[in-house]
Amino acid sequence: MIRSALVLLTATLICSLSAGQAMPTPTPAEQLRFWELNRTLLAGLVEHGLKLSQATTPVERVSECREAAQTLAGATEGASGTDRATELAGYLADVYAEGLVPALEAARAEIPAGSPHWDTLRKIERDTSDTVQRIAETLPPGPARDRLARLKK
Repeated sequence: MIRSALVLLTATLICSLSAGQAMPTPTPAEQLRFWELNRTLLAGLVEHGLKLSQATTPVERVSECREAAQTLAGATEGASGTDRATELAGYLADVYAEGLVPALEAARAEIPAGSPHWDTLRKIERDTSDTVQRIAETLPPGPARDRLARLKK
């Protein structure tokens, strides 16, 4: 399920980021900049998807989902104040809701409370909550911000 969420997210990003329908026609210099940003983002997400497919433990799966989310979070923060940030925040909410949260739930069911791995999961949960809050605060009111705010709870 987690792998399919990342594959779906990557495919969606490729289609939507290359379509550019919501933006006015960018200049050639802007187009080059967007392609570079998108290429870097997509390469990172594909790399995380490959690492996730090789993960063998619940903690490895959660950690790699978290890294994929952090890649999107960094891109979202880098685009702060733009339509791109809002779009990326929506994808970030998808990664959290369809990837990281289910991975955390599955890991909690397998890992004994109080173990070192349990502490790792709790740290990831706290870090994720902080990231979600920080990004939600940078977004204008709207669906992406609302989705992130709901995930925070």
